[in-house]
Amino acid sequence: MRAGVACGPVVAVLALTAASGCEYADPLELHPDVVTLEVLLITGESEARMLAIHSHRAPGDGGVPEVSAHLAGPGWEAEFSETPELDVCTPVDDLPGTPKCLRAALPEPVRAGVTYGLSGTAPLGSFTGEARVPDPPLMLTDTLRLAGRKYGERLPIRLRYRAGPDIGLLPLDVRNVFETLEDGTEVELDYTYLGIGLREVDPADTAFTVWMIDREKTVRFSLTLLGMGWHYRNFWYDGIRPWPSSGIEGDGVYGYFDGVTRSRATQVLVR
Repeated sequence: MRAGVACGPVVAVLALTAASGCEYADPLELHPDVVTLEVLLITGESEARMLAIHSHRAPGDGGVPEVSAHLAGPGWEAEFSETPELDVCTPVDDLPGTPKCLRAALPEPVRAGVTYGLSGTAPLGSFTGEARVPDPPLMLTDTLRLAGRKYGERLPIRLRYRAGPDIGLLPLDVRNVFETLEDGTEVELDYTYLGIGLREVDPADTAFTVWMIDREKTVRFSLTLLGMGWHYRNFWYDGIRPWPSSGIEGDGVYGYFDGVTRSRATQVLVR
């Protein structure tokens, strides 16, 4: 990241989207070989992805970073290899620079509560990292049934939850949106159809309210919370040293190494 460049988490994992406007000074000198690394382990997935960027070079200026890396789990190690065919490497692919996407096939799915290690080399030296995948947040509301009022009005959705201290960010994920047509059939819609504005919940709180737009039609969808670790939060919100606070440290390398875990879903039905 460069001085004066706006930054913020954009969660699309899993379709995570959120944003925070912030600016901060570049943490390292503008050396052309500095590499930004982004690694976010997702519970239940049997692969890991790494985005490596020469963040102080314009796109196409000098090629992609030469990075080799390994991910270590409980009793195993997996090597990252380049995967240029991937369209999306990490939840945040909006940093400036020349990117490179790497992928590691894992012998088992990523698990909550497990600590993983990262090691490798970049153009200016070696790097290491360690991250514990957070325990999942708990959604305390299983099913919620709402009665519509009037087309275009806002309907409140009040939900209770609990998140542990190892969660630094708690985005809300809306998915599986279905509307019932007059003939009784269902069609799947984009989550934006609901007009739900809140995308991030306070991990220290125990309840939240989101508002949806009433369409005067039967709609069902699911809401889950995505527990993201403090390393991810520290990198995107603080952007300052010490860099071990974002899970990665080394020579000429900065970025984040962290995990994300999903709560069980709350099913919402609006009639």
